[in-house]
Amino acid sequence: MPNAFAYLMLIIWPVISILLFKRLTALKATLWTVVGGYMFLPEETFFNPPVLPTLDKQSVAALTALACCYKISNIRVPLIPKGGSERWMIIILLLTPLATTLNNLEPYRHYSAMSYYDAGAFIMLSYIGLIPFFLGLHLVRTHQDMLVVLKWFVVAGLIYSLPALFEVRMSPQLHSNVYGFFPHEWRQQIRFGGFRPVIFMQHGLVVAVFLATATMAAIALWKDQQGFFGDSKKTRKFGIFAVLYFLAVMILCKSVGSIFYCIVFFLTVALAPLTITRLAAFTIIGVVITYPLSSLLKVFPHEQLVDMASKVSELRAESLQFRFTNEELLLDHAKEKLLFGWGLWGRNRPFVGVVTDGYWILTLGTVGLVGFISQFGLPTAGVLRAIKAGRKLKKSEGGRSLTFYALIVALVMVDQIVNSSISSWIWLLIGGLMGRANYVLQVQTNKQPFG
Repeated sequence: MPNAFAYLMLIIWPVISILLFKRLTALKATLWTVVGGYMFLPEETFFNPPVLPTLDKQSVAALTALACCYKISNIRVPLIPKGGSERWMIIILLLTPLATTLNNLEPYRHYSAMSYYDAGAFIMLSYIGLIPFFLGLHLVRTHQDMLVVLKWFVVAGLIYSLPALFEVRMSPQLHSNVYGFFPHEWRQQIRFGGFRPVIFMQHGLVVAVFLATATMAAIALWKDQQGFFGDSKKTRKFGIFAVLYFLAVMILCKSVGSIFYCIVFFLTVALAPLTITRLAAFTIIGVVITYPLSSLLKVFPHEQLVDMASKVSELRAESLQFRFTNEELLLDHAKEKLLFGWGLWGRNRPFVGVVTDGYWILTLGTVGLVGFISQFGLPTAGVLRAIKAGRKLKKSEGGRSLTFYALIVALVMVDQIVNSSISSWIWLLIGGLMGRANYVLQVQTNKQPFG
């Protein structure tokens, strides 16, 4: 059970955010509020007021950032995107829970039926979850804005690496010591004869994805030579040190998937021409958005991936096989209500005991193919639009860094196939990518100087 300090932190975080917005730019304050809140606020701690949606670490931070943008920074963030495919995907995404509810008004085995109240709560929760996306979409426009995002993740990763290294050595205990309870199953954090750090997040895998994003941001800025580390010999040496430091931390985090993302990003960005980087981002996000179809048609190479994992570790191969086996059971169940899904209350599971690891199958089973396409379509559109925008920019205008940013988002979304690490900070990252790409394409259309 959370202690009193856990609830106190949820209460005082808006106060801290207000102070940040009074001292920093809206973008920097939003990053500290939304992502910083996810980094340091407690898991599984929430207020459940009547009628209103549950207020936890993600919703408190998102709503606070939105309110501060309006009241302190005097920035009117559109509550629905004004145009583009993202507008229609958001509208469809918010209407899908209503269709899901209408399709699930009857009980299923021992699972409850959905009600119209559930539909309203579902829509409200979905909307609040997308607020970080709206913030990134509106606040990240220029090349400097984009660099602020990448720099911030590097700094945040450096900060978070310290408690991560502590827990690697001493075991995951910070959440228990500070907030009075451990947020997940302990044995899942034991790997390769050591520990995965959990810190103040839900699982060691989530921490690994966060630090992998910081690692990829550091590589992107180092390679770009005009971002955080500059282009002098001294700062470039520091950039190499930071990249190597992050890669060492990633290895100690003991997440094979996140280490793989970092290696793919490093090899693609550091050694391959920019054309290959664009092709890699395009291919990876294409695999993500078509994964349900390839799984339904049984053309995705699941067995080959398990065989490859067995060459690294039999334990990792067993873990991957376990995911794919449960995924097949969930997919067979999802096919019965393929368009709009099974809804809430665990109805997306065919029976008790089936494990829902991947975010994609959780989305497909809950809100169906329509909900999956509208939700996963947002990062897909962002990556594709960023690739297009990157081609229109010269190196000095940020074309390379925008392409690197697109590859980061594509790799983060790959993790949603085998894990469920999607959260407020990822939606902010996705929104920022689309916001920058939209601005470049809009300026190009109007033939104005690039920002």
